[in-house]
Amino acid sequence: KPALGNPPPAPSRCLGVATNRNLNRRGAPGSGRQASTLCQKMSPLFTLPDAWSGGSIDALMFFGDASVDLAVSVAEAIWSADCLDGPYRDRHTEPSSQAHCGYSGFTDDGCEQLVGVLTHPDGHRSTFVHTTIRDDDGLWVYVGPPTGSLPNTWDIGAYPFDDGKPTQWLDPLLGTLHRICDHVHSRVPAKGAIFGWDTLADPETLLAALSGSIPAERWAPITIWTAEGRMDYPATHTEPPMTTA
Repeated sequence: KPALGNPPPAPSRCLGVATNRNLNRRGAPGSGRQASTLCQKMSPLFTLPDAWSGGSIDALMFFGDASVDLAVSVAEAIWSADCLDGPYRDRHTEPSSQAHCGYSGFTDDGCEQLVGVLTHPDGHRSTFVHTTIRDDDGLWVYVGPPTGSLPNTWDIGAYPFDDGKPTQWLDPLLGTLHRICDHVHSRVPAKGAIFGWDTLADPETLLAALSGSIPAERWAPITIWTAEGRMDYPATHTEPPMTTA
């Protein structure tokens, strides 16, 4: 299964207007907060040089059934999350210049890759990728921002390479991805999820965890949902996963 920075999988592998009448309250039209938000939305994002580069910090979710109908239901749940704007089809056109798309590209022949905007709790924005894969194991869905689109002020350095810089930005980002997965699971039950850099390269770890074999050493957090509730297995390694040596 491919990493986020690579082209989408071959088809055989994948699958109201609100009015604010109180103009004096915070966030009302004309206020500095709303003007700042509008300015951000009009600023280039999709077409920035590194917007889609560097691999991804993502969540890989697994669903047992591999039907197209389920893939569409999961997609609808993902893009209903409050922190996301999308989905869009064209990563080379700014969101302000294209309309939200539907899921007509989800068929028995494959499921198209969709993109959008993730707004972080601190107000910064990143590009966001949603990829769906249907294979013999079932339905895999991964979502997350490319590292090249993460805010410059976070100073992520050479991550995922260990360049000595602190990674205090990582836990809040993983928390956001956890909340997206919880949001999806509340609408379309998932079996499990694994979080971290390019987690699509490690589906076997998640499958093993779902069968009851939780690895003692973990580079990525794992969440499993059962009839008894949610079980979380934090990462035992917190350093960046790659070295420059």
